[in-house]
Amino acid sequence: AMQYVRGQRWADAASDFQSAARLQPDNTIHWMRAAVLLQLAGDQPEYDTYVNQMVERFRDTNSANHAERSAKLSVLPLVPVGEPSTVERLADLGVRRGGGPGAPYFPCARALVHYRYGEYQPALSALGRSDRLNSGRRLPDVHAINRVLEALCQARLGRYAAADQAMETCSAALRSKLRDTQTLYSTF
Repeated sequence: AMQYVRGQRWADAASDFQSAARLQPDNTIHWMRAAVLLQLAGDQPEYDTYVNQMVERFRDTNSANHAERSAKLSVLPLVPVGEPSTVERLADLGVRRGGGPGAPYFPCARALVHYRYGEYQPALSALGRSDRLNSGRRLPDVHAINRVLEALCQARLGRYAAADQAMETCSAALRSKLRDTQTLYSTF
């Protein structure tokens, strides 16, 4: 799969990760990688089907990671996938149970769910929590994602100067922290 990723053969890489998820169905990293690669391949119908299967599989999970990843993938496309009440419940579970080094990701995912469902002020509140959890960790991807989401929320609320500031902060972070594609691909 990694050779396909390096060659930007997204569909082939997605297929390999889907196979890995079938072999290890509780490994949500395989599910997540496959879903993102399906998006990159432009296969929206397969993405929708796949993420719906993921949400169904993990709908009753007690795992913060499984819940957060399922919720996040549900709201990445322009038209969210899955039953909104299930997606929101998964996002909330991630926030309640999530901790450790990845703690900032859980409220970040919750913010994304709020945003996709048109709840902009709650999204900003969730981003504030994510930022507080990230202050000692300095995860550059969380910082960048939070600023993009902040900009989107601020724009939807008609606060264009705040949106511009958030995007400028994101751009500066990306320029300093994610300079090369090797850094981006290392997350796979």
